[in-house]
Amino acid sequence: MQLEFIEARDLPDAWFQCVYQILEKGRTYIIDRGSYEGQKRLEFDYITVHIKFPGVRPLLPDIPPALGMPNPVSNDYLDQYLLYLTVSKGTVLNELGNDVIASTSADYP
Repeated sequence: MQLEFIEARDLPDAWFQCVYQILEKGRTYIIDRGSYEGQKRLEFDYITVHIKFPGVRPLLPDIPPALGMPNPVSNDYLDQYLLYLTVSKGTVLNELGNDVIASTSADYP
C-alpha cells in the first residue's frame, strides 16, 4: 500500500497538491461495471491531507481557464451546501425584511 501525506496551507492549495500527486503517483485502474465500464481512473491507495488554515477564503481553487479544467464544484453549490450545514430545518429570512433567501427543508437529503 502506497501512503501519501499532503500538508497544505488552505483548501485550494490542498486541491492542487492532490491533483499533482495523483498525476505523479496515482494508481490506474479500469472500471469493470456500471455506466463508466472500460474507462480508466486514477486513485490513491491511501491519502492523508492536513490543512493548516481550512477556513481561509476562497474555499474553492481558482483554476486558470487556459488549463481547460472545470472547477471541482460551482460557487453556487458551495454557498448552498454551507447554508445546509449551518442551518437547521426551516428557512432563512433576509435580515432587512421577511424575504426568504434560502430554504433547507428539501434541498438536500
